[in-house]
Amino acid sequence: MEKNEHAILLDIPSGGKNGKYHSAVLTTYAIDLIHFDNQLLNMLHRKQVCSINVFADTNQMDKSMEYVSPIYIRHIGKEYSITSISAVGAFHPKINFFVGDDAVLVVFGTGNLTVTGHGKNHEAFTGFMIDETDTTHRPLIEECWQYLCRFTKQCNDYDHNRILREIPENCTFLDSSFNIVPHSMCKVQEGLNAALLYNDSQSGILQQISNLVPLNEVQTITLLSPYFDEYGESLITLSQLCPNSTVNVLIHQDCALPPSGMLPNSSIHFYDFSETKRGKIAFKTYERQLHAKVLHFKTNDAEYCMVGSANATLAGLGTITHRGINEEFGVLYHSTKQDFLSTLGLKTKKRIDVPTNRSKHSNEAPSETGRRLRLLSAYYESGKLNVYSNEEIPDGVLLSIDNGIETLVSELKHDKGNRYSTDIKLAKTQYTCYLVDKDKKSISNKLFVNWTEFLATTNPSKMSRNHYCPVKAGKSVFEIVET
Repeated sequence: MEKNEHAILLDIPSGGKNGKYHSAVLTTYAIDLIHFDNQLLNMLHRKQVCSINVFADTNQMDKSMEYVSPIYIRHIGKEYSITSISAVGAFHPKINFFVGDDAVLVVFGTGNLTVTGHGKNHEAFTGFMIDETDTTHRPLIEECWQYLCRFTKQCNDYDHNRILREIPENCTFLDSSFNIVPHSMCKVQEGLNAALLYNDSQSGILQQISNLVPLNEVQTITLLSPYFDEYGESLITLSQLCPNSTVNVLIHQDCALPPSGMLPNSSIHFYDFSETKRGKIAFKTYERQLHAKVLHFKTNDAEYCMVGSANATLAGLGTITHRGINEEFGVLYHSTKQDFLSTLGLKTKKRIDVPTNRSKHSNEAPSETGRRLRLLSAYYESGKLNVYSNEEIPDGVLLSIDNGIETLVSELKHDKGNRYSTDIKLAKTQYTCYLVDKDKKSISNKLFVNWTEFLATTNPSKMSRNHYCPVKAGKSVFEIVET
């Protein structure tokens, strides 16, 4: 790695012979499948993590699948599983949740499961940990776990069981009956409290902030973000909510989505992020991009600092009366002693005008694939490939199965509900599958095939861990099973 490049997964404690953590639930907006399969997965294995489960934004996952051949992905569906998660807007949280027999660690912030998100971009991460010696952070850990469990409703029965049954059964924590008060301040350490923020059915992030921060007492707001509303709606809203404050916006000169259409506002000022202490940390061979999100409030006697996935947009933060359409996750810290901006290296220096360049494509806007049908998951076991769809698959639609070298098209039979199947013998290698019409034209998204016999070996029980060994891909071959 180049100097100042740091992969957050390297910070996971290793523990003893069997590792400190056996399971991981990771959420991401964008995912680099080749990087995860070849690099990040290796980091997790070196930490003895065996049960690995990834939630990725549906539209971003579809884009990733378009450019990846099964030839280059050796471990997906055998050593870990990925579930595509849909949201009204974007599925945008970046959470790394690690579970052990007697310990839990959650690290979250702004970095996606990509090369840039884990080492090259300017990102911001924070986290909490509990073990048998210290359970101070348990209310925050349990609340985060309950937040993650919300999305298992979009998993099929197999992944639902992997996350909701297998992981908690092998941990002394993660109790679904644990009493939590959502979005409430909890003690982190002496002089520091924290509350989790996320858009839910009851409120949005900005509304939750308004319940925790004395807005009329705020003197200065400092905001760092890579993306903004075109007309600065979120910035204006913050200024109006804190009428006695000045809003200082740290922005990159090359910001792809600046508030270029915002009218001049005497309460809102823009500063060059590159002139901050943090912004000056650069690479010689790579133009480092700003992707961190920080929202800081300062009153006369206290500071509040939010770190999380939400950009300075209505889609991320929402308003006082309406939640944002994105799924987001972050934390609001409160302290009467901590100088958060100095710690983060984000003291404002050089004032600038609002950048006027604006990309045509927002990284938060869900894209339409134009396809009519959607596959949710695909599982192979004992000569049968089961696929699950979001709706009834019409007669005449076929299943295309591809290993990067050869492609087979097979008929589907309806089993029950949204499950369809085909009898086929697959070699122990990687495959993608997707629906095609009678002319062999693709009419659905692509999925990697999961192998239940291999995923079963990643069960985090102590017995399974004693025999766990990552599988190796076999040769490429298809064989139809006559029925």
